[in-house]
Amino acid sequence: MPPSYDIHVCNPGEENSDLPLKLNDSFQLAKFVRNVLPGVLERMKVAHGWSTLPRVIVHDKASYKVNAASQHLNAIFAGALAESGMRSWVYDIGDDASWLAAKLGDLYLHETAISHIRRLLAEKFVCTHLHETVPQFKLRMQAVQDYMNPEAFSPAGGRGLKGLSTELHARCRAVIDRGGERIPK
Repeated sequence: MPPSYDIHVCNPGEENSDLPLKLNDSFQLAKFVRNVLPGVLERMKVAHGWSTLPRVIVHDKASYKVNAASQHLNAIFAGALAESGMRSWVYDIGDDASWLAAKLGDLYLHETAISHIRRLLAEKFVCTHLHETVPQFKLRMQAVQDYMNPEAFSPAGGRGLKGLSTELHARCRAVIDRGGERIPK
């Protein structure tokens, strides 16, 4: 059986100040980079038989990742990357990030996966409880994860989450070839 891909749920109802509540500001993203991502990558290394861990983070220029005024990496985000032994694809905190496209939602695996998760939660794994508890939500998310992992899952005819993840390089190349413009659907 091929290895599965995990979905990380922020704010899982646990009182733990080391875990992110959301991933929409530099402090929360830093918690994820420091305290969640290394473990996720270690598990993936074992599951996929990798000899090394990925160390470069591909990201957009959201304000909590890139300072809009200076066009340099956000110091908090950059610090968390350095503490975790990782780096941005921009490279270093003082390097120019103005070349990054402002919105790359068509490109990133997480954006594609999130859209599938939202659709599945709304259509296939709908909440059936008036006041859904965290454990009930976790069960629905586990069902979504189990549904998305097999190779049969894909609106384009198969390959599952593994297929989505292996398309990243081709999608990056398409954005470069289009001068940063959106990839046609």
